[in-house]
Amino acid sequence: MKFKNPVFIIILSFFPLFNLFSEPLDIRENWFVKEGRFSENRLDFERQISDSNNSKPEDLGWTHLKSLPFQHLREDERSGKVRVYSLVKKIQMDSSVLDYPNRSLSIFLPEAGNQVEIYWNGILIYQIGSLDKNGEFEYGFQRNIIAEIPSASIREGENLLVIQVAGYDYDSFYILPFHENTPARIAIHNDNLLENTEYVTLMLLFLYLFVGLYHLLLFVKRREEIYNLYFGLFSTCLALYIYSRTDNSYQLLDYSLSFMHLRWFELIILFQAGPLLILFFETFLTGKERKVTIAYLIFVQFLALAIPFSSYYVQGNIILRTWHICVLFSVFYIIYLFTRSVTRKVPDAKRLLAGIAVMMVTVVLDILGAASVLPQNLGLTKYGFFVFIIGIAVVLANRFLRVHKEVEELNRTLEEKVEARTKELSDSLDKVQLLKEQQDGDYFLTSLLLKPLNSNESKSKHINIDFYIHQKKQFEFRKKNLEIGGDICMTSQLKLLGRSYTVFVNGDAMGKSIQGAGGALVLGVVFKSILNRTKIFTENQNKYPEVWLKECFIELHNVFESFNGSMLISVVMGLIDDETGMMYFLNAEHPWCVLYRDESASFIEDDLYMRKIGMMDMHGAFQVRTFPLLPGDKILIGSDGRDDLQIGTDEEGGRIINEDERLFLDRVRDGKGDIQGIVKSISNFGELTDDLSLMSIEYVEESLSSRDDSKSVMWKKLSRDNFRTKNYAKAAEYGEKYLEENPFDNQYIYVTAYCYKIAKNYTKAIQLSERLRLREPFHIKNLINLSDIYRLMGEKNRAGKFLEKIISIDPNNSMIQKLRVLLNKTATISNP
Repeated sequence: MKFKNPVFIIILSFFPLFNLFSEPLDIRENWFVKEGRFSENRLDFERQISDSNNSKPEDLGWTHLKSLPFQHLREDERSGKVRVYSLVKKIQMDSSVLDYPNRSLSIFLPEAGNQVEIYWNGILIYQIGSLDKNGEFEYGFQRNIIAEIPSASIREGENLLVIQVAGYDYDSFYILPFHENTPARIAIHNDNLLENTEYVTLMLLFLYLFVGLYHLLLFVKRREEIYNLYFGLFSTCLALYIYSRTDNSYQLLDYSLSFMHLRWFELIILFQAGPLLILFFETFLTGKERKVTIAYLIFVQFLALAIPFSSYYVQGNIILRTWHICVLFSVFYIIYLFTRSVTRKVPDAKRLLAGIAVMMVTVVLDILGAASVLPQNLGLTKYGFFVFIIGIAVVLANRFLRVHKEVEELNRTLEEKVEARTKELSDSLDKVQLLKEQQDGDYFLTSLLLKPLNSNESKSKHINIDFYIHQKKQFEFRKKNLEIGGDICMTSQLKLLGRSYTVFVNGDAMGKSIQGAGGALVLGVVFKSILNRTKIFTENQNKYPEVWLKECFIELHNVFESFNGSMLISVVMGLIDDETGMMYFLNAEHPWCVLYRDESASFIEDDLYMRKIGMMDMHGAFQVRTFPLLPGDKILIGSDGRDDLQIGTDEEGGRIINEDERLFLDRVRDGKGDIQGIVKSISNFGELTDDLSLMSIEYVEESLSSRDDSKSVMWKKLSRDNFRTKNYAKAAEYGEKYLEENPFDNQYIYVTAYCYKIAKNYTKAIQLSERLRLREPFHIKNLINLSDIYRLMGEKNRAGKFLEKIISIDPNNSMIQKLRVLLNKTATISNP
């Protein structure tokens, strides 16, 4: 707004006269200020002056401002009102100014608000920001304002200086009186320029930038010293912030950047300083970042991201004040961090405290100077901060030098240490070599013991057996390349009930090298002992193959169980009837057996019933499996080394182990059932990671030449005929002859046992029923028959156990109640 009542003659009467060139003219005192826009035309000034001779400024609404600073308090952002304040001051000039027209003068203002206009005798000599007649406002800003006064506008006597500041209600628009040691003044223009050069600031800026980049380079070279990263980033951010506070930064406005862009840059860079400094202190003093500091860093990033999307008022009154609170947190946290480090006697904590103390003293002195408690503000903060930054750099360099000194000390004594260490290593190597020789000797003796056990003693003309053993542990002893491990393969011949059987075992003992070999050795010795005992004693030969396998398994298990679970072994062992091709076998947690028939491979098992030999508290049904071999069939048995193959590596370099046991069927097909071909296919597919043993059992066609199927048909017919005529003794006798030729007929085993029971030959009945139970543990009719046989023999406890088993398998069976009644009657008869 324009003033209608001129007041300048009255105002001029209140200003003292100054001799300008005795020293620079201090213009901080005796201003008059009033809200409103001042006239922009020199003729208006003259008219206002001439019409106001008899007026007082107080009568016209002017307020006397004894001394700068002038500052408008912030109000509500929502008003959106633009306010304008005019400040006027009379300057007295003598004739000496006019005598030296080439001696240019200028006005120095340390800092003013976001829109400033300076008039000298009604002439606009400086402007930043803009405010047009319609109230449209545009931000601008500059520190260390130097407004050159045109020589032609200087008059002898009274001169009028007018400063107009404008801004929104919520802005801080102001005029500050001091910049370090330089007050607001009028002086020779060159003196003002020289007084306010920023050489020292720029030198400090480049020094901080160099220190920051140097420590970033150190971090790149030594990633484990992460404190170099945080200090380098802090020092670099500090240099960029200082640059944003210099007059040189306003040159960026020439590159399509606005004042608001510079303000955003200044605040965003400033916000990073706090968390980066804390992260440096944390990692330098404690060696790690804390979660609270990481959270603080993330929170500050949210503040920084909000700046470009916020108004000037929100930036200054909400975001910046929130950051001030964060700075307060930083100060207290740094104090806590240093107190904790000093009490724990961290070596460099006290050295860092010295630099912080110097910086704090200079900050306090400058604050006291700015508050006029001290005669003047000496501007010591930038030098204190310089001491702080250089102090940190010196501490970091000192730590580096300590490490370097330690390295030099190590280098000086390196030769002696190398010689001493070499001697120690040589002695240790000799001891290790001696121990290795002793160990290899143990391996050698163990391998000698195992060698005769891994033997193929099958002599049947009807069955061809071949096996392959590769132990993972390879060693050299007395220039002999040997191997040792836990896999074992054994075959032999037996006679049971007058029939010839081929016996086979494939085992895999738990553990590597000597431990596994110990398990294989125990298995081989005990199994060999059982075989020899069976061959020597006739009573051991009068057993069905199922019973013999059960007793063999129990004896092996009892031996291994004595090791209290520290020695386990998986095994497939069995008998093959040389004449009929009937295979009896059991599988104790060993990989499944494979049938190769007509160029096709398949498993002959589909479930697991038994745990490894030696397992403590073994539970579950014991089962002897049967499988009738046809001419040309091959059975392939192998340890889990056939499946545990390394088939590649993952992204981290770890091994990828095959977990699909069905892939072994492909290896069998690739090798066409030949054991050497299978081994070659396995080697091509993957790398062995465990002991590998394979056994091939082939049933040849020659075995069928002596068989007479007509006899077996006749025995079965005679048995059935006698069964129909209720001649159960004869039916059982013919049935047993039939089973000698056809041992795979489980159903007829049950029929024959039932006939023996009716004929009251309970011993034969139990032998056949128990034989069938070993094959089919859950055969309900057979279990009922067994329970009844034991009842008839007066063994009620045994009969009761079978009855309980029947109830657990088939609780709704109609025979349960009948058996229970019969058992009760038997008990009554035996206890009259």
